[in-house]
Amino acid sequence: MLDFAVKYRPAIDTMTAAQDLGLRNYELDQAEWKIAEDLREVLKVSRYLTVFRSHTNLIYLGFQRCYSVLFPCDSESSLHHPCDGPHQ
Repeated sequence: MLDFAVKYRPAIDTMTAAQDLGLRNYELDQAEWKIAEDLREVLKVSRYLTVFRSHTNLIYLGFQRCYSVLFPCDSESSLHHPCDGPHQ
């Protein structure tokens, strides 16, 4: 939504500047538009990191599944984790 607002800033400025529409309270000044643009960039990085971490977790979970298929263990002899082996 922030991408949309920054992209269509001229139209939004025109709409909020029109007194007959009653949207003057929602008009952003130059500093507020700068904050919106900066926030948009921060959120892009945050989204990238979230997606990257999500994919990394999926790869890790896939590795765990493959490992457990390749190296089965006796889950009854373990108290903590099924693949930790026997515990005393």
